Amino acid sequence: SQAAPRLLQEQQEDKEKKADAPQEEEPTTPEGKLEAWTKAYAEQNAEFQKAARAAKTPEERREVSKLMPKPQEFAEKFKKLADENPKSEVGLKALIWIAQNVRGGAASTEAIAQVLADYPEAKEIESVVPMLAMGNPSPDTEATLQQIIEKSPHEAVKAKATYALASALKRIVDLNGRLASDEKMAETFAKQMGEKTMEYVTKVGTDTTRIEELYQKIVDEYPDVEMGRRTLGKIASGALFEMRNLAIGKIAPEIVGKDFDEVEFKLSDYRGKVVVIDFWGDW
Repeated sequence: SQAAPRLLQEQQEDKEKKADAPQEEEPTTPEGKLEAWTKAYAEQNAEFQKAARAAKTPEERREVSKLMPKPQEFAEKFKKLADENPKSEVGLKALIWIAQNVRGGAASTEAIAQVLADYPEAKEIESVVPMLAMGNPSPDTEATLQQIIEKSPHEAVKAKATYALASALKRIVDLNGRLASDEKMAETFAKQMGEKTMEYVTKVGTDTTRIEELYQKIVDEYPDVEMGRRTLGKIASGALFEMRNLAIGKIAPEIVGKDFDEVEFKLSDYRGKVVVIDFWGDW
């Protein structure tokens, strides 16, 4: 395929044309800077995505990777903009941009912390709350999410913070299960995470009572809050069903079906015997 190399060449030519063309004046207002930088990054990302879709070979993909935008290069400008415009809409949007685009780094963590500190009642917190549950286990994360649940005036923010807290705790419970069954993994994890984290992980333990309470709270109080294409009520209901019925050691839910001879059977007919269930689909 020549599509990707051709696209790369066209984009390089576009860059050269832009470099030779009269340069637009740098925006001077905070709103103008925010809009211009946001648009510039979006355009870079669109160019990269277009080239990535056209790339077919490993060589082409390596060339296309050179077009990948670097959000860290924009993050410094957005952070400065936020610092120069504290507790303003521009400052909030600048920090949200960093949190959403520079994931997994110190810049994102600091931006989220600043949003929570300077804009505790902002509805935009809804977009960064899920990220708090993705990091390493930390009592600080739990405390932050609990604070959001208690203080935010927005239902969607409270709901997503509740779900994020349940998810974070569930990850720790699952982790404890794996650590208990793998001594080598437990030793490696302890060395990597440090004493403070291990104390917290051990404290959370394997009891799922609080997690179930959080999921149930979502079902009872925030069933219609949307999360992607689904509602948190349905997501939490599914999580509760899995924890209460599908966990190791639980009695399997009843299954009714027909065998190859069209004779109806129930899973409970085989209680006490070893049963292998194979779920599959054909689309």
